[in-house]
Amino acid sequence: MSDATDPSLVNIKVAQYFIHKKLDELKSKKKKFSYKADAGGHGFTSSAPSSWDNLTVGPGLGQPPPSGARVAIIGAGVAGLRTAMLLERLNIPYKIFEANDGPGGRLYTYRFPSDPVTSPPGQHDYYEVGGMRFPDNAANQPTFDLFKELGFSFRTEENPDGELIPFVYGKDDNIRHFNNLRKTAKEATSGINLFDEGEPDGNVPRGFTDMQDTDSQGNVYRGVDACFFKAFNDLRTKLLENFDEAWPALLQEWGWASTRSYLSQAKELRFPDTVIDWIEKHKSGTGRYARSVVEEVLESITFDHPRSEKLDWWCIEGGSEVLINKMLLKVTNPPSYNHRVTAVSEEFSWQNPLRRMKVSVQDKEDEYFSHVVSTVTFSVLRTINTAGVNMNFNQREAMRALNYGQSIKVGIKFKTRWWEQDIAKAPQVGGASRTDRQVRVVVYPSYGLNETGPGVLMVSYNWDQDAARFGSLMRNTESRSEQPKPDRSRTPWERILLDQIYQDLAVLHTPDNSNPEDVKAFKQMLIQDTLDFHAFDWYNNPFTMGAFAQFTPGQFSTLYADILQPAGFYGNFHFAGELASHHHAWVAGALDSAARVACHIEMDQRSRTHPTLGGEPIKLKRGVSPLPKSLVFDSQEVADSWHVFGLVEEA
Repeated sequence: MSDATDPSLVNIKVAQYFIHKKLDELKSKKKKFSYKADAGGHGFTSSAPSSWDNLTVGPGLGQPPPSGARVAIIGAGVAGLRTAMLLERLNIPYKIFEANDGPGGRLYTYRFPSDPVTSPPGQHDYYEVGGMRFPDNAANQPTFDLFKELGFSFRTEENPDGELIPFVYGKDDNIRHFNNLRKTAKEATSGINLFDEGEPDGNVPRGFTDMQDTDSQGNVYRGVDACFFKAFNDLRTKLLENFDEAWPALLQEWGWASTRSYLSQAKELRFPDTVIDWIEKHKSGTGRYARSVVEEVLESITFDHPRSEKLDWWCIEGGSEVLINKMLLKVTNPPSYNHRVTAVSEEFSWQNPLRRMKVSVQDKEDEYFSHVVSTVTFSVLRTINTAGVNMNFNQREAMRALNYGQSIKVGIKFKTRWWEQDIAKAPQVGGASRTDRQVRVVVYPSYGLNETGPGVLMVSYNWDQDAARFGSLMRNTESRSEQPKPDRSRTPWERILLDQIYQDLAVLHTPDNSNPEDVKAFKQMLIQDTLDFHAFDWYNNPFTMGAFAQFTPGQFSTLYADILQPAGFYGNFHFAGELASHHHAWVAGALDSAARVACHIEMDQRSRTHPTLGGEPIKLKRGVSPLPKSLVFDSQEVADSWHVFGLVEEA
């Protein structure tokens, strides 16, 4: 579990930093504000608060909609379902609109259909198309809190039936294959220029391929690992030791920069382009270093965390959809599937000042709500007409510009779990192999280890340009329920995709891959062993139009804080999901965004418990909230201020 020295706390501190910075900016603009029009149509009141210290006092906050009003939730993924669960604690009604025909969003477990002749069932006939692993640290605490709430337990020797099983992140005998040379993961980290990428055979200066470095725990880094360590360790260490000084300094010096710009221009680095390409090839997806270096530093803390103790990673027996199914059991009002929201607008006029939000759904009647929570990607939100929702400039810009990464996955169901057997170069029991060939990353399942019968292998996990290229060969399944028949005919492009995958798998796993005939025979064995396959491109999916948030240079400083704020004239339109969180690209971020949104809605209810005209001053009432505290707020006072700002505008 997490503790005060957990490096992932940096992700939480980053969100809190931008919250405070935004509040300070708003305070400095004007000292006086006018409350928005009240429900009686009397316009703006003259008794504006004199400072942010008493923003919660005063008339004119506006009456809420009738008690029967509901909250509209767009999207039935993790954030949408969690928002519904939290609203149920508050006895606030809601309706979930889901355009797809099933729940889950980007938590997507694909189950291969069985056929007694063409594809007999196995014990684990699935692979994770979306989120697949959960690190147990501070930034991901919301996920493990939910696991506990839903009754999940860890699988141990004493509890062999636990749903949470260890995710095998990597093993020493996993394969590394670059420049047509193959090594084990252990060999690759303990040798120098093992893949002949250094000059004169390659284009990387030998001073980099032969580099060595050591961390504070005595771990030795060599070659590309040493270059990566040199590039990011100093930045990470400063953030961990003195975040309050290091984070603003990082933003000021490098917030504008891509990872490539940083590596080439930092005076202590000055890496040549060939070295940058080399590091990117081994450590990321092709083209990934065009994104923000700030993003890269934060991700390196997650995946290459500088601490001595072991970080535990977990996955779910039966697939991540088990989490979705358990969440659905806690939701008394199930999602409305095949309900695509086409427009959201605010219904308000001086003649009819009762504030409410209109939600339009394709081929359905319009419906009205007190709040609207959008949990869909900003790519999808852009397809919804929100012109009738009052948003600030940065919120509109964020919807247009915030970057989503590309990602594809391909799973093949084989008759046998051949990768765990002696026919391969070395049995691969969990972990992942990496290569510069088209498949890039092969992920071996952490479940069903060494069981007999059919098994499913994630034969390719790709990002960025690698994903875009492979994705062009795919025929995506679209609806959540779609399961193509195992004996279906392949399109010409799918045949090309599979042929390249089989070739790459054979090159990686054939015991003697220097012998073309052996590789050919291994490839043929893979083809004959295949029962079914499934390929998915997140950017080519109309329900997501992207895989996960991946900020480009400057987007943290210019846009991030605004998407954590409610929009709308009364602050009744909310951005949720992993993008609008402390930890984008992770389930924990989606969950915490739901806590933030539910907190806003709860305070909106608490702030209007008696008439606004002629009554006592309205204050945010204190009480024991049944909601989890959002990690983006470091105090209740900050949460209050963040909420109330959505109810006022500058004089």
